[in-house]
Amino acid sequence: MNVPQNFGRLVRMAHLRLDLALQALAQAKAQQERIAADLCRHSGDVAAVRASVPDDPSVARTAARFDVWANQQRDRMLGGLALAEAETLRCRAVAAAALGRSDVLQQLAQIKAREAQAQKARRQIAEEAPDQGLS
Repeated sequence: MNVPQNFGRLVRMAHLRLDLALQALAQAKAQQERIAADLCRHSGDVAAVRASVPDDPSVARTAARFDVWANQQRDRMLGGLALAEAETLRCRAVAAAALGRSDVLQQLAQIKAREAQAQKARRQIAEEAPDQGLS
């Protein structure tokens, strides 16, 4: 078997990319938890205001704008998480290929599925008007 001279370097680089992707995934998940907590807190605040002034049209308009903004934040959060997971899977496949593991094809299939989800999330986010949030 003819092993390239830079094979060890390729393996180290693959592991480094995997480590970086796992760090990015952990950061995306932490950000997701923070955004979800903020959205829950703000949703509770909006619900309390709606209940205290049920017939005020300006409160209803503001609450509706908040709902649109909250949905956009949730979609962005999910899209970012899908991208981070796809990059992690891609790096795992690169590391597996560098190590000659047999599960590379399975990893690549997972990568393609995640990339399709990420692409769908990006299209959905791009279709939404960025100025629909609270001003």
